[in-house]
Amino acid sequence: MAYQFAHTQTFSRRGTKAGKSKGKGRGVTVGSRSVSDIVNEAVREQGFCPHVESPKDPAILHGVSPAEIPQLIEQRIRQAKQLFPDQLKGKGKGIRKDQHILEGAVFSHPAQSADLVDEEIREQYQRWRDDVVAWVKRDFDDRGLEFVSAVEHLDEAHPHIHAYGIPKATESNPRMDAKQCHAGHAARAAEPEPKRKNAAYKRAMRQWQDDHHAAIGERHGLLRFGPKRQRLDRKTYTIQKEAAKDLARKIQVSEKMGDLTNDVGALRQEKQALEAEVKGLKAKLKGLYDMAKAEATKIVSDPIQYIKDHFMKPVEDERDQYKAQNEQLQWQLNAIRNTRDERTRIVVENVLHEVAQGHDRTPKNAPESPSESHTDDFTPR
Repeated sequence: MAYQFAHTQTFSRRGTKAGKSKGKGRGVTVGSRSVSDIVNEAVREQGFCPHVESPKDPAILHGVSPAEIPQLIEQRIRQAKQLFPDQLKGKGKGIRKDQHILEGAVFSHPAQSADLVDEEIREQYQRWRDDVVAWVKRDFDDRGLEFVSAVEHLDEAHPHIHAYGIPKATESNPRMDAKQCHAGHAARAAEPEPKRKNAAYKRAMRQWQDDHHAAIGERHGLLRFGPKRQRLDRKTYTIQKEAAKDLARKIQVSEKMGDLTNDVGALRQEKQALEAEVKGLKAKLKGLYDMAKAEATKIVSDPIQYIKDHFMKPVEDERDQYKAQNEQLQWQLNAIRNTRDERTRIVVENVLHEVAQGHDRTPKNAPESPSESHTDDFTPR
């Protein structure tokens, strides 16, 4: 297989059982699997993958494990009821269990799973795988789906990816109807003419396949259709496969050239920035050189004056600074001394004044002191 395989469909929580078709000669119809059925198959739950000889646990490429999807759906339904209570409350307004509420897509790579031990084949597959997951994210988002999970299966003939999206609850889709998000079902619903609804569905799905091929198939060397669809003989189909591979190589080379062009542009900008920085450094160095040259000229022309200006003058300036500080300190000291002397003078005057007032209060009939009495009668012998 050297052509793309991509398929997507919607599922309900309940699913439908197989039954008899009402059309002529239709026989038994195949029922639709439920959400639980497909997630159990995705995680390789026993009894849900009889087509796989040796089931292995899938690798999660994005989001949660598929086993968590049913619980996540119930959580999103509760949130939708809170966001849009008027639209979802009341008889017949709720989200029914048979309403399709999940979209599941599968994408298969033409390589054999057993061949992935080859480094070149494995790298080609991994590039395709990563591109598919990135494309699914864009595609789901464009169609109003929340990309909740993607897993990788390597236990079947061809390595393949399963991707799952839950409809976002919006004003236009408060019931989270997956068919409103599905390209084919949405086109069918939009077609007013009943006889043209199936044609509208097929046309929309062909466009979805074309978009996937343009984004993924072409750049990975995959044909849009297989040989049976085109009714090609083996030789013509081989030529188409080689042409597709050649186109993929050219696309990859073109992308690499684009990356190189971007790298060259970035390097050119970095180079310009470095050149500007070097230019600034050169200007700064030239200024320093000119300054040093001027200083050297001064030294040579008058070394004594240079010594005075550059060695003596700083010392003299420092001396003058200390002298000024000393004068300031001396002034402060004199001020302190003057304050002290003034306070001492005031204290002495107060004491003398108090003593003088004490003598003035002595009584008049008080006896005279011995030194004052009998002074005239004293005659030395």
